[in-house]
Amino acid sequence: MAEKVKQHYVPQFYLKRFMNDENRIWQYNKSNGSDVNMIPKNIAHQRNLYGKDSFLENILSEMENKFAFAIKNVAEQIQEDKLFLSVEDKANLLGFASIQLSRSKSHNDLLINVNNMGEEKFKKRIIPEINGSLMNSSILVGGIQGMTFSDLEVIGIKHNLRSAQFIASDNPVIPTNQAAAIKKVQVTGHNAVGFMVYFPISAMHAIILYDRSVYSFENTKNNIVKLISVNDVNALNKLSIAYSDLFIFHQNKLKENEKRQIENMGSVIETTINPDTEYKGQKRILVKLPFLNRIMKIPYMKIRNNPYGKIKQQINRPQQSQLQSDAILMADELVKKAKIELEKQNEN
Repeated sequence: MAEKVKQHYVPQFYLKRFMNDENRIWQYNKSNGSDVNMIPKNIAHQRNLYGKDSFLENILSEMENKFAFAIKNVAEQIQEDKLFLSVEDKANLLGFASIQLSRSKSHNDLLINVNNMGEEKFKKRIIPEINGSLMNSSILVGGIQGMTFSDLEVIGIKHNLRSAQFIASDNPVIPTNQAAAIKKVQVTGHNAVGFMVYFPISAMHAIILYDRSVYSFENTKNNIVKLISVNDVNALNKLSIAYSDLFIFHQNKLKENEKRQIENMGSVIETTINPDTEYKGQKRILVKLPFLNRIMKIPYMKIRNNPYGKIKQQINRPQQSQLQSDAILMADELVKKAKIELEKQNEN
């Protein structure tokens, strides 16, 4: 069987949700300002990103079938003005979000930098490779992170404006913590109080996962927020622009004012690698994963209770201790099974 050389860091099923009547999707390149109408299979991929034998690519394909079905169900419910997720659909929605956070090109670049620093400082790689790919181990472990999202609420966002569209990017799932950003607390933990995730799922629909103890949304009915102004759609698009790396994906060709918005916004993905952190008497490399720490306007969202107050450090959500422990155990088991499977394949 032919190997899958073009391996996508944004899945094709997701890109297809932004296709136009020509079954194509527009790709805006931030580096040169070009806006090209392309087919999804030629977008957001890298040669042998997950290794040469398609080990993880095949696993992801199976998972993406479930993710695609769940996101389709969610979009249909949002369009019908009611969002009441089944346990299975919510699990797959969270799974998509958590895996995509570990799958982006910027995340892979971060892992490479961490290993390079580990070899320089400690003469060893910090993150193990599975099947010759850092991305493999990152995604297998990162996918379990969805377990720690299970205490977040889900709200659907929709609009019916002909003159507006939700846009996506090469980093389509955006993690942020607006409560911490307002208080200028440098929080990047997915288990923190106030953590939230935004991602569009079509040109007309989007999802927000949020901490109900911190945030509330006005003008909601059946877990849906309806946007009635272009400015509100543009406000959410600013999150996608700010967290993008190089490419913006959209259904309709960008207008000049939309291009200016992208050019003026730039990218504010924040990561930190501190090679001189000390923990329990040992030198460690402290890594803060990609995160959006800028204060952003999110329409109809209110901070009902800012937990940080005078505290300037991360506070974890109440259930996170157990959820994190369960996730770590499952991740360890999954990595072990993957290594055993790979050894069997190599023997054959």
